[in-house]
Amino acid sequence: MSKELKSISSEITSNELSIIGISTTLNGLSLAQSINSLLNTDLRLCKDFESYNKEENQSYCFKNYHYSNEIHHLKHFLISNKNNDNKLLIKTHIKYDYIYVIIGRDNNIYASDFTEKIKKVQNIQLVRNIHPTSTTKEHFKQDVMPVEMLDIFGNPSITPIKAKKTPAKKSETGIAIKQFIDDIEYYLGNVMSNKRIFLAYNVVLSSEILSSIDKLYKHFSKENISLIPKENYHLTLQFIGESTFKQINNIISSTKEILEQSQPIEVEIDKIHYFPNNGKHLTFTLSIKENSLLKELYKSIHNEYLKLNLSLSNKEFIPHITIAKIHSVENVSLLIQEIDTLFKISPLKLQLSKPILFESISIGNKVRYDIVKVFE
Repeated sequence: MSKELKSISSEITSNELSIIGISTTLNGLSLAQSINSLLNTDLRLCKDFESYNKEENQSYCFKNYHYSNEIHHLKHFLISNKNNDNKLLIKTHIKYDYIYVIIGRDNNIYASDFTEKIKKVQNIQLVRNIHPTSTTKEHFKQDVMPVEMLDIFGNPSITPIKAKKTPAKKSETGIAIKQFIDDIEYYLGNVMSNKRIFLAYNVVLSSEILSSIDKLYKHFSKENISLIPKENYHLTLQFIGESTFKQINNIISSTKEILEQSQPIEVEIDKIHYFPNNGKHLTFTLSIKENSLLKELYKSIHNEYLKLNLSLSNKEFIPHITIAKIHSVENVSLLIQEIDTLFKISPLKLQLSKPILFESISIGNKVRYDIVKVFE
């Protein structure tokens, strides 16, 4: 299990992001690949970016590519400025086909590097900073010209006179930066940064049971059986699924209140159990003896989570600890008889500590569980 994850603040200020407009004939995928090649990024197609239109009281979606630079704590977004319904993300900048956003402390440094390098890409017509604007104070300084004049004694005197101010060109209307920042905040906190989470007890098994699991592994072909890593042993109290940061904060708050009123729970492992999974696959578990305290806690947690408008399964709560999976079984019933004959375990009592909120992360064919919150 990894260390507890830190929550990411969703409060973004205007000086923490750079916004760059891009005009090009390239499609989104080609542009993203070109940027990745030039800047060593890894922009990938992500969930559509949602923008809220206050005038129409309507949200619109725009195709979006995302890359997170964990080393320098920067987030990169390449967002289409027009969607399939011909709606514009930034209507005051219709000439841009894409909007590139860099969020983070050093965003201005990376934005400058980006604008210089992206000009090398073929079919790029225009790249320009939208925020912060490149306008400097020099444009607003009044010119001062020396003019020769005579004083009251007839001596030459040099007096600075302000020249007439040259009318400045009207600057292009900028985007509503506050609204765009609000859109970015909402996207990060509610759309993009979902975590697949569940509430569970971390479990440490006795050497006797570990020996039985090892025996089970050696009995079957290593190609057909896969053991759950010891560090992943857990007893799930409630599977929650995909959740946003804001939902997770509500889940943590509600769970904490319930656990503060709960009693210590002791459970008993009574046997090795199994259930079919997709026909020719079996999942092996350690079965937990009926426990009223555990069941009551589950009901309290489940009902409280429903109040948070979470989509939860209505399956019966059957507490168990998954230990192994067997694949490509030709005769499931014969295998079950074999297991019942060969593998027996002595009942084992476990004192459960407070449950932990975990995030399930799939990497290739492996699953890792990161700690989101430890309840003390």
